[in-house]
Amino acid sequence: MTRVKIFGFLFAVFNLFLSLPGDLLSKVKEGDIAPDYGPRDLFDPENRDKEYWISSYVGENPREPKKALVLSFFASYCKPCKKEVPILIELQKQYGHLGLQVLLVVIDTEPEGWEKSKEFLQEQKPNFPCARLRVSKMAEDYFGGGTKDLPAMFVIDGARKVRKVIKGLDGAKGSVEKIIKNLLQ
Repeated sequence: MTRVKIFGFLFAVFNLFLSLPGDLLSKVKEGDIAPDYGPRDLFDPENRDKEYWISSYVGENPREPKKALVLSFFASYCKPCKKEVPILIELQKQYGHLGLQVLLVVIDTEPEGWEKSKEFLQEQKPNFPCARLRVSKMAEDYFGGGTKDLPAMFVIDGARKVRKVIKGLDGAKGSVEKIIKNLLQ
C-alpha cells in the first residue's frame, strides 16, 4: 500500500511540474543577458563558416552589428511554429534595413526532423538565417528544453539584453513589433 501512495505522490508532483506556466520553466528571462551560442546553418551544417553566434549580431563588438535580434525556436512537428514563419519573414522584410535580424533555430534532434524542417522552410523562402541546434543546452538555457511552449521567441537588444520573451503564437506579431520599433529608434 505504501508503494501505491509513493507512486501517487510522485505522479502528482510530476503533473504539478508539467502544469507550471512556461515563464517559470524558462531559464532566460526578460532583462537577462542572452546566452551566446552558435548554431550551424540548417541547409549547410558541415560548413563551420556558417555558424550564427548571437554575439555576431548583438553585444560587444559584433561582426554584423544589429540593433535588435529576434531569436525564434522552431520544430518540424509544431503547427504554431509553422504559422509563425510568415510573421518572421514579414518582420525581417519590414525592419531588416533598420537594424533587425531574425534568427530561426530548429530544435529537432533527429535527421528526419531536420529534413522536414528544411523542406518546409525551403517552401517558405525565409529572408533570414535558419540554423539547427548543435547542442541541446541552447534550448535548455533559453526555455527549459521542453516543447510545450513552442514557438518560443526572444527579442534581444543591441547590448544582448533580452527585452521580451514570448511563448506560443497568440499576439506574437503585435507584441514583438512594438518592442522592435522602440529598439530600432
